[in-house]
Amino acid sequence: MQKLNYILVGLLCLPLLFINIKDTHDWGDDFAQYIHQAKNITEGKPQGETGYVYNEDNFLGPRAYPAGFPLMLAPVYGFAGNSIYVFSILISVSLYLLCFLLFYFYSRYFSSVVSFLLILIMVYNPWTLRFKGEIMSEIPFTLFLVLTTVLYLRKKETRLSLILLGLAGGYLITIRNIGFVFPLAVMADTLNQWYRARKYGPSSVIRPLIVNASVVLSVIFATYLLLAFVLFPGPGGGLSAYPHLADAANFKEIVLRNIVYNIAVFQAFFSHYNVGKWEFALYITKAMMLVFVIIGIFKKISTKVDFIDTLVFFYLLAIMVFPYGDAGFRFILPVLPFLMYYVVVGIKSLDIKPFIKPNTLALLLGCLVLVQYKTSVEELAGDKNIIAGPLEPSSVEAFGYIRNNTPQQAVIAFCKPRAMALYTGRSGIANSDKYTVEECQRKFTQAGVTYYLVQSEISDQVMKDFLKQNEARIKLVWNNDKFTLYK
Repeated sequence: MQKLNYILVGLLCLPLLFINIKDTHDWGDDFAQYIHQAKNITEGKPQGETGYVYNEDNFLGPRAYPAGFPLMLAPVYGFAGNSIYVFSILISVSLYLLCFLLFYFYSRYFSSVVSFLLILIMVYNPWTLRFKGEIMSEIPFTLFLVLTTVLYLRKKETRLSLILLGLAGGYLITIRNIGFVFPLAVMADTLNQWYRARKYGPSSVIRPLIVNASVVLSVIFATYLLLAFVLFPGPGGGLSAYPHLADAANFKEIVLRNIVYNIAVFQAFFSHYNVGKWEFALYITKAMMLVFVIIGIFKKISTKVDFIDTLVFFYLLAIMVFPYGDAGFRFILPVLPFLMYYVVVGIKSLDIKPFIKPNTLALLLGCLVLVQYKTSVEELAGDKNIIAGPLEPSSVEAFGYIRNNTPQQAVIAFCKPRAMALYTGRSGIANSDKYTVEECQRKFTQAGVTYYLVQSEISDQVMKDFLKQNEARIKLVWNNDKFTLYK
């Protein structure tokens, strides 16, 4: 019966391999840095050699991301080159594999039908389907976070299984640094089990508990250090360059802002898409999901705190204190499978049996959510339009001109420097939209800027004002319908 369930998961989730796979990408140029780092891996170059001139006044991302996700992209780049289409297939395969892991996880606690519904609610949500068209690390990170959780929950006390768990945990951190929540959760859970064993259980279990946890943690950190500092070091030793964002003076305001913001993002996961006549259902589902996740968390921790609770606590704590909090769906996605777990725990804890059984309520709520997806899924499945970004015709023309008509050592000021660097082979820096014209001039001189690229739809007003005030010494080199290049 269990094999049949996994076959059904495979069939139900098979359309994920075909929906929203395109050879085009938007202007969010994190993807370009990931691809450039993958390119560097295939060419044996350092991770930081991407042409991205870091400007801490306008934080677009660290000088180099951890190498875990570029390592996943590198074989694809080596096989197909810089193909957004093939990279998109890789992301879709990652989401598809996640479905099987989620079924294994959910079926430990809930019925097969409820497990199916939870998976479908997450992976066919229009937010998820749109997001999987991005070449970003969040879906692979979610895959490995759920994988390490599953391996930990089912871990056998053999040395090989402990080593495999440690390897997966170490690689998790090299995909996204927030993966450090996993070893923290392992430590907390080990202390929790140690306390319970000392108070209630036989003392003979304490030594194996400590030894096994030590093996897992040692392999996690050894794997991370090997990948991030020895094999694929980046600027800062593989650690993200976020410390300058810290603002201790406004810590309380940052935390409160992030709490409000991420609650809104979680609720937005169940709204803001075309539902037609089902619009009324949005208000029901997003309110009920938030209520049930809160009930579920308090019900769970009031009964017994376990590994899942500590993992979710550390993850949520990390995104609540992180100064750069306006990341939308990206930060919520990895913890979403566990929040949905709490939703069902919350529903099942309700004592309303004379009126409706908890399992029936869970099924009704799940079906109510799924029927809202129909229109958006159909639109995404049939959407073949070119996205406004570095692969639209005007961008291809502009980057081609720069690649063929500017010196290799040129430094170009452009609002999307990482995308420009990937597609032109030239270095790029972005100004801050908070600069004055004088500050803009000082930063560009410091960076050795020799060219200025403006895109009419996305370049900021500061850049345009800077060029206008310096028109006597800056000349037009080339332009098309959207781009203008100055020297």
